[in-house]
Amino acid sequence: MLDFIAAEAGDVIAYCGAARALDSVRLHLLERDEDSATGTLSRQICRRLHAENPLAVPAESFNRAAENYYREELRRAHFREGIAAAADVLGAAAGTDFKEKSDRALAGDASPEELRALISKMTRALVRLNKTEGFLVVPAENPVPAA
Repeated sequence: MLDFIAAEAGDVIAYCGAARALDSVRLHLLERDEDSATGTLSRQICRRLHAENPLAVPAESFNRAAENYYREELRRAHFREGIAAAADVLGAAAGTDFKEKSDRALAGDASPEELRALISKMTRALVRLNKTEGFLVVPAENPVPAA
């Protein structure tokens, strides 16, 4: 896919000076070292399977474990990271029940009203971060309304 992007969008990549960024993405996706995305994901999946490497288990088992890891563990880790970042950005404005509601959402037990309130607070955190850091593309004029 990266070769396709480089071939089809070479002029745009050169114009934007993004060749180094594309090379960095390629390195992190394709290299099997400790810092690559592929290496990190493979290690996490193999750890759950008690396997030394992906080729040490049947493909079906590895793929099933990979899907479970992506859909459950990695999703939950990203959710927790986003909640922590939003709490840091919002500070006291997050409210005293922010952690409790986010824990219920993570467990799948949040009500629709709680989910709307969390989405609203997360959107406000992104808008605030966009205003202070200026690197996120978030429509500041139209955040999700509070429940």
